[in-house]
Amino acid sequence: FYNEVMTWWKARIAALPPAARLPFRRLAPRAGLGPSEGYLQWRLESATANRLDELARGVNATHFTVRLAVFAALISNLTSNPTIVIGTNFVSRSQVDTQHIVGPFVNTTPLIFLYDATKTFLEWLEIVRDHVFETKAYSELSYEKVKQHLRA
Repeated sequence: FYNEVMTWWKARIAALPPAARLPFRRLAPRAGLGPSEGYLQWRLESATANRLDELARGVNATHFTVRLAVFAALISNLTSNPTIVIGTNFVSRSQVDTQHIVGPFVNTTPLIFLYDATKTFLEWLEIVRDHVFETKAYSELSYEKVKQHLRA
């Protein structure tokens, strides 16, 4: 299993371009700002959220996956870069030995997408959904361990 995981991650990481500079990122922190300043709260109207959730159920996706697909497409559009890397957390308790241990077993894991603007949103959503499940299957090892192994 270990070699399979490393082979999978090596194929994903090898194709990554350098990090893109986000157009809305500050170059330097600003002193004197309160903790809530610069925080953007994103809310959807109930009707819109309900329609997105109906869409998710129609393609066997989750609430998270639908919004992730929208966010990845937006970031690709803003950066003019089709390769998008978004970090997320996966709970790693698929081994029977660890299922009853108290405490978090969470791995921060990069989701790597290659956005294709020629796809319809439903096609893109299916790609994102399938990639999230595939990545979760290979996230049992911490990403830090994967990076250490690949550097060696």
